Amino acid sequence: MKNNRIRSTGVNVTELTFGGGALGNLYTPITDEEAEAAVEAAWTAGIRSFDTAPHYGLGLSERRMGKALSGRPRNDFVISTKVGRLLVPNDEPKGLDPYFVVPATHRRLWDFTGDGVRRSVDDSLERLGLDRIDILYLHDPDDHWSDAVGSAFPALAEMRAQGMVGAIGVGMNQGEMLAKFVCETDVDIVMLAGRYTLLDQSALNDVLPLCAERGVAVLNVGVFNSGLLATQNPQPGMHYDYTDAPAHLIARACAIATICERYGSSLPAAALQFGRLPALVSGPARRTKYTGTVPSSTPKFHQIYGTRWPLTGCWCRRLAEMTALAEKRPPLRSLHAEQQPDFLPPKPISTTGPPPIRSLVKGPKLNVQETDLSHRFAHAKLERTVLVDDVYEAIKSCVMDHVIAPGERVNIGRFARELAVSPSPVREALARLEAEHLVVKEPMKGYTSTKLLNRAETIELFELRMLIEPWAAARAARSLSPEGRAALVAELDGTTDAPLSTQYGDYRGLTSHDERFHGLVALAANNKRVVQVLDGLHIHLHLFRMSYRQQVGVSTIEEHQAIGAALVAGDPEAAGAAMRAHLEATLARLLPDFDDDGNFIAPQATGGNVVRRDRP
Repeated sequence: MKNNRIRSTGVNVTELTFGGGALGNLYTPITDEEAEAAVEAAWTAGIRSFDTAPHYGLGLSERRMGKALSGRPRNDFVISTKVGRLLVPNDEPKGLDPYFVVPATHRRLWDFTGDGVRRSVDDSLERLGLDRIDILYLHDPDDHWSDAVGSAFPALAEMRAQGMVGAIGVGMNQGEMLAKFVCETDVDIVMLAGRYTLLDQSALNDVLPLCAERGVAVLNVGVFNSGLLATQNPQPGMHYDYTDAPAHLIARACAIATICERYGSSLPAAALQFGRLPALVSGPARRTKYTGTVPSSTPKFHQIYGTRWPLTGCWCRRLAEMTALAEKRPPLRSLHAEQQPDFLPPKPISTTGPPPIRSLVKGPKLNVQETDLSHRFAHAKLERTVLVDDVYEAIKSCVMDHVIAPGERVNIGRFARELAVSPSPVREALARLEAEHLVVKEPMKGYTSTKLLNRAETIELFELRMLIEPWAAARAARSLSPEGRAALVAELDGTTDAPLSTQYGDYRGLTSHDERFHGLVALAANNKRVVQVLDGLHIHLHLFRMSYRQQVGVSTIEEHQAIGAALVAGDPEAAGAAMRAHLEATLARLLPDFDDDGNFIAPQATGGNVVRRDRP
């Protein structure tokens, strides 16, 4: 992996830095073994720069990072941590820390004095188990400018002069004060969090041009904006800058995801690549040396980083248009051919229309020893070395394709053996599937695949949808914002074809489109309760699980196009009628597949291929 030198300090960092926030149990607790495995995966991928902070999990991240790096040659890696928050024992520890899922045994004390900085460094060295720190940042001095510039920074500069640290900098979630530090102090590097991403490029207005002009290095972190850009299917309730994402940003993220899917990429891959490409930046900041962070909460970062996709022509223009919406400024300049030697040639794009929806994760077939279960997992397309996301997709494929029959027990041990992983990622994947109602957990029995809806339950579901969704479509047509319109147009532009195969691995893109489209309509209606109800039902998964045929996909897309046309035209009556017609047609396509007793005639899995049973 490429190395970048930080000014004249002699400190070299790899192009990607491993961010240690999740090692402190950010949002979700992880085990010590999972933390060590994440660091090991980063090392295997060629990453040699690692970042942490006392703030992350009340020191837990530093302890885990130090343990994971112990035993490795000290000169082979770069470690950075931060000062500004001292950890002091909590006199009355109660419950969990409000920021990380750890016991509240300590509390944070803001301290940007010289003595506080030196004490913080000593404490960090003890937790890390190391003899030196390579890069030291002032951490979030937003409300402490005077102390930070008057006391803390001189202490850092003294440590740098004495050789105690190699490089010094400031890390913040804003560009304005970082620019002030660049102007008034001799920082070597700034850690820019969340201000140069697919959804926010405000750093182009201040800190990035200054860093380029003065030769200050930039570590561009938070490229997923704390979660919203870390998945191909952004949903309400996801995090943006550590709070719940607003509806308009969810809509824009969905629109960008559609563009990425159309060109064979994914939103997380685009977010990561965008955050490390100075060639996408117009103006003097193009000379800035970027490094990007990969949070440990993204276990597939070494795969995402390796993703390549075309960054020319229509793809780059459409992506630039969507990213420019946030700032209401001209789109970023697209790459020229001579500026992209690191990327593969563009994929051919049909001149007769947009390419078909395609599966986002298609790897080589699972390579396992032949056992009595081998044929059941061969179609899951999972590489041995990947973790929870791929285990989740493998099990989900088996459930959707009825390789695991409705109502059948899911054997965790057998999945772990066949997929060559430990039981932990299998359990986590099953928990995610339980949230989507594809599996159910019963006390003393474990997980089983959810049974299919019967005729009465299906009719009840559509009765509920008939009450909600036509109303939502009509309301959306009355109040559709420019961003909502752009998101809908982008979604529909990439979905003019339907996959031919009846296997979930091939039509999964259509299920994602169905979820995003109905979600965008609900968001445009500007009613949180409607969004929550539809999101909790996971309708798209369960209906496609019951029945997918080629004509179903074609009809679905045509009906979505009709709804979208009415929405864009601002015709509430036509939008509501088109949505109702779509729901009625969907139900009509399902009802013939129920037998006389009201039970659905389930598909039959044969040798890894799904076929329809003959009706009685």
